[in-house]
Amino acid sequence: MILILGEVKDDTLSRTTLECVSAARMLGSSDEIALLLLGSNLSSAANQGTTLVPRVLVKDQPNLAQFDPEIWAIAVSDVVRHVQAGYVFFSASRAGRELSPRVAVRLDASLLEDIVSLERDGETIRAEHYTYLARVKERIEGRRPIAVISIKPGAFPPASPSGVTGEQLDVPLEL
Repeated sequence: MILILGEVKDDTLSRTTLECVSAARMLGSSDEIALLLLGSNLSSAANQGTTLVPRVLVKDQPNLAQFDPEIWAIAVSDVVRHVQAGYVFFSASRAGRELSPRVAVRLDASLLEDIVSLERDGETIRAEHYTYLARVKERIEGRRPIAVISIKPGAFPPASPSGVTGEQLDVPLEL
């Protein structure tokens, strides 16, 4: 399964979340993709998510209304284990850059950051990102059972609705 941590801005999914959906679609079939939403008052964003992916996992709690990387890392890691996700996508936004390494450490997973291209070869993920002040494109690989991947904003086109209505599921974990 491919799990995407969605970012919500003004009650809608952020553009960078839509870009993560496009990147995830490159790795597997659409029915393997789930969107995770953490926060408070997420119904509008969750409804939007059901037009993009088959499953939207929602943890709507007041204590998640404000981003806290420590609490969110615990929540995301627990959900990844619960749904047995093999790939976890984040936007390389400020929050995603703060959260993705924490989640990778908690899961003992590969961390691929600021990705601009992506392909899957069996269980190996091959990706590219810029290094040396964006002058050199470097190829990297993730080979563990779980790979945490942050997508550079603007590197992939935003996803459009898939034409299938997905389902919303409450995340059964307690925080």
